[in-house]
Amino acid sequence: MPQPASMGSQSRLSMAAAGTAIASYSEAPRVRQRVARQTQTILQTGGIRGTRSHPAERTRDGTYTVQGTIHYHGSKGLLDLLLPRILGGGSSPTYTLAETLPFFDCLIERIADRFVYGNCKVNKAVFKAAPPGCSNWPWS
Repeated sequence: MPQPASMGSQSRLSMAAAGTAIASYSEAPRVRQRVARQTQTILQTGGIRGTRSHPAERTRDGTYTVQGTIHYHGSKGLLDLLLPRILGGGSSPTYTLAETLPFFDCLIERIADRFVYGNCKVNKAVFKAAPPGCSNWPWS
């Protein structure tokens, strides 16, 4: 049976607390645009071996970073989901700043593929607004 194609219109981005099982992801706000990628470092031991080739048995996976931007249509429900991750704590209707940001997991589910990025934190949040009918929305 052929594998189904991945279509961007049918993909879903979900977030949950760190360590949540995939079947338990319930926060799936509507995403306008998503660009995310994972970059992995490969650790290798240096040394003089008499050759310039890199032996695969002397390497291992290092840390990885997930980078990208996510664009949402703003709403009160979306802010209730994102502000605790952006500010570090608090609850609706008032939010408090915390010393550390909480970890969360991010699941990008396409028809054919599923990617889980663990231990994510918000690096930067930008809020933009424009009047309805503005031709350069949301970038001004």
